[in-house]
Amino acid sequence: MIIVSDTSPISNLAAIGQLQLLQPQPITGGHRMSIYLKPEQEKFIQEQIKNGNYNTADEVIAEAFRVLEERDAINRRRLEELQHKIASGTEQIAQGQVTDGEVVFARLQEKIRLISEFKA
Repeated sequence: MIIVSDTSPISNLAAIGQLQLLQPQPITGGHRMSIYLKPEQEKFIQEQIKNGNYNTADEVIAEAFRVLEERDAINRRRLEELQHKIASGTEQIAQGQVTDGEVVFARLQEKIRLISEFKA
């Protein structure tokens, strides 16, 4: 178990499994939360601290959340772009702006052939 949101030297010991905090300490700018990790997750956090990549478990967890938030933002943008493309395609179909599938596949096959010849 790692207790996050406490950057005191005692929490560093807790983060590397040498001490378990029993009394919650006041925290500025956040809320205390106890989380239970799989042994390999705790080991990863401990290694990050030991290797000097981070000073505390809080820093490791904060970075994990930053990466997760970034990934979620990218996924939201991709979904919005896809929804926009679907709406645009649907509108084009409604207006009769379509290309026969056989023509599209023939163009793709020609592009593939040209790329193969270029690489050879």
